[in-house]
This record gives sequence, structure tokens and C-alpha cells, in this order.
Amino acid sequence: DRHRINKILVITLSNVGDVVLTTPVLTTLRHYYPHAQLDVMVGPRALGVFEKCSWVSELIVYDKAQSLAHKIMLVRRLAREQFDLVVDLRHTLIPLLLPVPYRTTLRRKKDVGPVHMRDRHLNRLYELGLACVTAPPRFPFFDSADVERVRQMLRAQASMPSDPLIV
Repeated sequence: DRHRINKILVITLSNVGDVVLTTPVLTTLRHYYPHAQLDVMVGPRALGVFEKCSWVSELIVYDKAQSLAHKIMLVRRLAREQFDLVVDLRHTLIPLLLPVPYRTTLRRKKDVGPVHMRDRHLNRLYELGLACVTAPPRFPFFDSADVERVRQMLRAQASMPSDPLIV
């Protein structure tokens, strides 16, 4: 029941490029659960992807190189958070260790033929009965200060084009 999902944990990946490919999952979750608190567990290298995201209530850094004792403390802390849904894109044991009513499964579905990584991540939501949102993603990677800083950099160029830029 969607109305009972108030707090979500998304366990995402460690590398920046891989994490960017998981953002459609967050877009879809935000669409289905617009009022839910959305926390993200991410590796330290990809933390910057979510730092300015207004959708994310809390960023939790998971460094797989940390000690077992630290990982146990992290799982205990997460258990106290009382998440309603855990979406694990890393296929870890963490969701099984947390008292949550809804979670993605640990098993990996066998792909038939080549499948884009973005679609593999979205398939985790299909397990929960959620269809991908087909609207263009509006994932907030940056804020208005970032946009203004880029505009100033472009204005500083002598031949700033008046047409839209493709980067």
C-alpha cells in the first residue's frame, strides 16, 4: 500500500557514473511517494552526486573498506530509523538485516540479452510493482548558484553563442 510508505532508504552504488545511472530510480520513487522522506546510502566517491539534491533528506556514506564493527554499528543505526521501504541497488544483505515491511529482493534477475544498467536498476522497482516514470528526469544535481556560475563562465568567453549549448 503506497500510502504507508513514509520513509525510504535507497542503497546506491559507489562510482559516480554508476550512481548517475541510478537516478531514474530516485525520480520514479519521488513520483510515487512525493511526501516520503528519501535517504540515500552511497559510496564516498559518489557522495557529490547527491549533495545538492533537495529530494534527499539524509546522505549516509557506506565505505565497504570500513571495519566490520563500523558496518555493524551502521546497520544498527539504520534499524532504528524505521524505514518503510528499502531499495537496494547493490544487492547487499543490509535490507534483510533491517525491520522493514517492503524491500527489494537479494536475488539478481537473469537478464535476457543486453540490458542497459539504468534499466537493470529500474527493474528493482518492478519487483515492488512500480513502473518507471517515462517523463524526463528532473533530478536536481545542482542548484541555482551552480547555474549562475556557469553562466558567468560562458559570458567571460568572447564568443558566447546565443543559441542553446550542447555539452
